[in-house]
Amino acid sequence: MIDLTPFCSPQDDLRYYLCAPFSDGDFSYATNGHIIVRVPRRADIQEREKAHPSCHKLFIENPAREMIAIPDIPPAPPQIDCMTCEATGKWNDGDTVEKCEDCGGTGKKNARQDIAVGEVHFAAKYLRLIITLPGAGKISPNGTGSAWFTFDGGDGLLMPIRA
Repeated sequence: MIDLTPFCSPQDDLRYYLCAPFSDGDFSYATNGHIIVRVPRRADIQEREKAHPSCHKLFIENPAREMIAIPDIPPAPPQIDCMTCEATGKWNDGDTVEKCEDCGGTGKKNARQDIAVGEVHFAAKYLRLIITLPGAGKISPNGTGSAWFTFDGGDGLLMPIRA
């Protein structure tokens, strides 16, 4: 059974409703807002509690086109200092000091790395995540819309990024 949790938002995300897989209609989904995967509905995944637009609509609005092999993805670059908190891990808004949301309080962030698939660019971290799925390896870039990808047992969409 495919673990959908890597495609969800982190547990400290304010969008709590994206922090766990959910079911809707005939499918079970996982998303963080940049990537979404779906598999046939699973009994172990509950209905999403928050009212939301149908996720199925996203797949209708972004039809698959020609599938292209995902190119080799270089290793992730080393982390860089977080510029938001000046690598301290803390954010001072004048009244309180809180954990920096951009780096999760570590003072370090992953450097942005994008990969071109055809003419469209995608975040390398999401392409790395896709290729961990069984039978994955191809994606259908859709210009400015989401790119469709398939894997054994499901499919998904990935938002492009600006080059």
